[in-house]
Amino acid sequence: MRLGIIGHSLIDLRQKLFCDELRRQGIDVLEIYPAVWYKQKRDGGFHIGGGMNIRDYCFMEDAFLAIKKFKPDIIYSMSEMWQYQSVVSYRWAKELNVPLVYFVWENIRPVQVPSDVAIIAGNSEAAAIHHTDYILPQVGIDPYLFNFIPGIEKEYDFVFMGRNAPEKGVEYIREVLKELNVKMLWRQQFLEYTQIPIFLNRARCQICYSQDTRFWKEQAGSYSNVEALFCGLSVITSDSAAIVEWLKGCPGVIFVPQKDVDALRDAMKDGGKLAPPEAREWVMKRYSNKVVAGKLIKILDEVIR
Repeated sequence: MRLGIIGHSLIDLRQKLFCDELRRQGIDVLEIYPAVWYKQKRDGGFHIGGGMNIRDYCFMEDAFLAIKKFKPDIIYSMSEMWQYQSVVSYRWAKELNVPLVYFVWENIRPVQVPSDVAIIAGNSEAAAIHHTDYILPQVGIDPYLFNFIPGIEKEYDFVFMGRNAPEKGVEYIREVLKELNVKMLWRQQFLEYTQIPIFLNRARCQICYSQDTRFWKEQAGSYSNVEALFCGLSVITSDSAAIVEWLKGCPGVIFVPQKDVDALRDAMKDGGKLAPPEAREWVMKRYSNKVVAGKLIKILDEVIR
């Protein structure tokens, strides 16, 4: 299979590692991605100049020449439906007469998708409102990068890896920390993707206390949660939407009701603990790049047929 991927992930190396796994499983992949997300040309990819402003998207014509020369059997757009590259990918698929697959996170209201396009949903709620049977994470996790790192001192009880935003429950976490004698590690600045496992390994437990809003609720298990479990950390998280769907039954995960400071305090009061060894095995079987790539290949084969 020759697969053209229209990139999405702001953490572009996460996507690259996933595409590398697709190649190991015999798929010929061409990635199209904005250069502002990844500034070095890489094997199998097509380096595009330009920024995020729509005025700069004239480079999409050059990208089309590249994908036309590549001759894909199918195109998979991981971009949000409202992004310009999603619109362009539809035109490409029509001109090349190949099937197109869109990835959709949206789990509150449906987004408009052409009826002749296949949809992969990132969670069951998104699948229900977009009428698709295909449910799959956007990408998996590289288990070699995200792993327990010997020799790094566990100097913190807890770590927070996420946006400093109300929907991530930061205010509730800070409120609890005022009352507890624990050590908390906050991500204060952008980290290169390869540095995240080192950062996580300095703590014993990851906190991701996501909160539903009128316009947003968790659309995945929170990749920071999954990456932490790969590194051997336990996780304290909320019951927001897809988090429960992704992580229910995983050893080392504590679900705390949203907007419940008392419950969050109870979960944190004994300090952070490492996850049991079977936690990593549990997420490996579900969210490693090898597993997710294998499932994606089966879906794309079915769409092509």
